[in-house]
Amino acid sequence: MERIHSIVKILFTVALILLHTTGSISAQTGESSLWTADPATLPDSTVEHWISTCTQKWQQLVRSDIDSSLMYAERAVELSQYLQDDSLLFHSLRRLANSHIQLGSFTEARNAYEQMLPLIPLDDPYPSYRYHQTLGLVDFYEGAFQDALSNHLLSLQYAREGELMNDIPAALGEISRVFDRMGQPLKALQYAIEDVNFTMQHGSDRSKFIANYNLAERYAKLDSFDKAMMLFDKVDTMAQALAIPVFLDAVTLSKGRLFQQMGEPEQAVPLLEATSEGMKKSGNRRGYLTAMVNLGTALNDLTRYEESVAVLDEAYEGVTADGFQHLAQVARQTYAKALYHTGQGAKAYQLLDEYRIIEDSIKGEETSRTINELEIQYQTAEKERQLLAKEVELAQKTRERNRLITLAAMLLISAIAIYVFLRQRMERNRILAEKESEIQRQKIGQLENEKKILSMSSMIEGQEAERTRIAKDLHDGLGVLLSSVRRQVQNVQSEIQKLTDIDIISETEKMISTACEEVRRISHDLMPDALVNLGLSEAVRDLAMQIEFDHGLKTEVEVDDKLNFNDVSTINLYRIIQEAANNTIKYASASKFRIDLQQHEEYARLVIADNGAGFDYRKAKEKGGLGLKNIESRVNYLNGKLDVQTETGTTYDIVIPVS
Repeated sequence: MERIHSIVKILFTVALILLHTTGSISAQTGESSLWTADPATLPDSTVEHWISTCTQKWQQLVRSDIDSSLMYAERAVELSQYLQDDSLLFHSLRRLANSHIQLGSFTEARNAYEQMLPLIPLDDPYPSYRYHQTLGLVDFYEGAFQDALSNHLLSLQYAREGELMNDIPAALGEISRVFDRMGQPLKALQYAIEDVNFTMQHGSDRSKFIANYNLAERYAKLDSFDKAMMLFDKVDTMAQALAIPVFLDAVTLSKGRLFQQMGEPEQAVPLLEATSEGMKKSGNRRGYLTAMVNLGTALNDLTRYEESVAVLDEAYEGVTADGFQHLAQVARQTYAKALYHTGQGAKAYQLLDEYRIIEDSIKGEETSRTINELEIQYQTAEKERQLLAKEVELAQKTRERNRLITLAAMLLISAIAIYVFLRQRMERNRILAEKESEIQRQKIGQLENEKKILSMSSMIEGQEAERTRIAKDLHDGLGVLLSSVRRQVQNVQSEIQKLTDIDIISETEKMISTACEEVRRISHDLMPDALVNLGLSEAVRDLAMQIEFDHGLKTEVEVDDKLNFNDVSTINLYRIIQEAANNTIKYASASKFRIDLQQHEEYARLVIADNGAGFDYRKAKEKGGLGLKNIESRVNYLNGKLDVQTETGTTYDIVIPVS
């Protein structure tokens, strides 16, 4: 890539010089001098004019001729370095990094960012917004989605602080895109809707196009085909009005992918062919390769395997050379299928072997992360058990010591009473009263210790019940599914002659898919990804969205974004909310559910309420309901106070001290 870029740059410079020599370039522009003259021989005003010229050329070419835009960006950097102007140099480096991103040269893009960092002024949020926005793009295309999310959230923060109304939509759109790639489509849809709502009020026509385009992509990922197609038709009209080629190509590509997703490859092929040609002409390398891979997949679906191989020969080489890892995995599957059906089985097997190795590596990382989480849970439970045992032992020793102290005190008092009975009766009574008061305080302390031990015991029982529930889910849900899968596979051996009439393999694949979904659901219940990756605030919001999406229960959430709890308090608060939600879903017949969690200087307050039928709290406690018992034990473990109101709906009002 660098070699091609150098050759293009040389040819471009030679062409400009020849045009200047023949008089085709006017003396006013002096563009040939832009590449050949030494800035040290010119006044600063001329150099500044050249930087402005490079910027204008870059803006004109970045979406149509990326190689040429890169040359103008490099020249602007050289001229800005000569002037030693930090602001000009910062924005020139940003444009240079952007061109490298478009070309897939991520190492060069990061080098540009390293030079930008010391140039960011402390009193201007706009450069900070630009820095984190473009760095987030590099993280995204390299597959570092958590880093990408952090950078885009920072860019949104700086955009809001600086009231950068034209830039807030871009930050919201990028956050939505990252959540989508992280496997959280509902969060992605939430930010996409927020982006559209904001942009339609404050954004430019270009921003409105981008926001609606991103929302269409989110609906497509959720298989909401009608909504997605309606929005793609809308943004197609907007792109034609804007007359920006890259927008038109993007819409055509997305429509082709949507038809492919809907199982209509015959409609997808002409759109994908047109997109690949347009993006190839504009120099949009990433878009071109994406269109080619999707075109190969569509041709496979139409059994046009020879044509698919011809398309994917170039596409696969491109995605692997440019480092587009996610796209490369898709290409391996598609390319292998086409090769197999054209009699190139050995090469197809090699590609599938590479695909499996990479997939196993990805799954291995996910498995390791799950094991680590389970190990942390086990270690936490083990520490709690050891702590409880120590407290019981300490309580026993305290009682024995108190008995000895009481006995010694009584003997001493008796001796003193005999010795000074007649002379110091009043003094003796005073001493006896003090001792009795001390005994009462000790007894109160013992009762408090016993209460705490009982509370922790209830919590452990709740944890054991939760483990039992998980085991039951695995046995009754996943176990039955996998047993069915085993029987279906056994049928293949005995019924192999009937495979043409009985689609056992397809049925087996459906069952395996269902089993995988069951595993993901149980894993999410055990330890939600949002709680591990994003913290308590986002985990609560994610839980509320899931309740609304799965059960049609209207949820209202007010959560402090600056919660600061330790890991044990975080898990217990989340489990309290989760338990209350489960009670509402199972028993309350409610239509609304509210969560309000706020942290103050000395305490945190959690209010959970629904508008359901309510219940008799006293009778529920007498029956020993496990849900209420779990909530009470966790509140007691956190040294909190719980108030339950059940007259109109159910309200849990919980106050937790903050240490």
